[in-house]
Amino acid sequence: MLAHPGAYVERYAEPDKAATGLGEGAERWPVPYWTVDASFAAMLIQLAAIDAGLGVLFFGPFDHEADVLRALGIPDDRQAIGTIALGWPDEQRDTRAGTSATRPRRDQADVIHWGRW
Repeated sequence: MLAHPGAYVERYAEPDKAATGLGEGAERWPVPYWTVDASFAAMLIQLAAIDAGLGVLFFGPFDHEADVLRALGIPDDRQAIGTIALGWPDEQRDTRAGTSATRPRRDQADVIHWGRW
């Protein structure tokens, strides 16, 4: 999943949006919406895959981002949000056996804070 900050900056430099000042550079954006939008798109892809019965794994490139993007011929002005791996789940394997699945869970009252502000 890739984000393209320059596309957003270019769009907001056009006459109908120039007054926002967001076309002057990525540093002018209070929230990097290219990251937000790419993240939402990644989530929707994953949800659609799950609805179709596929297994899904989302993972980040971490320290290897530049090498992976270069190997794939991705332009330097793109940012990697993460990778989505899709496949048919192995019905014989316990998919909840990972380290995070065995961690103790916090009490619901510690996680949900509706009406406490």
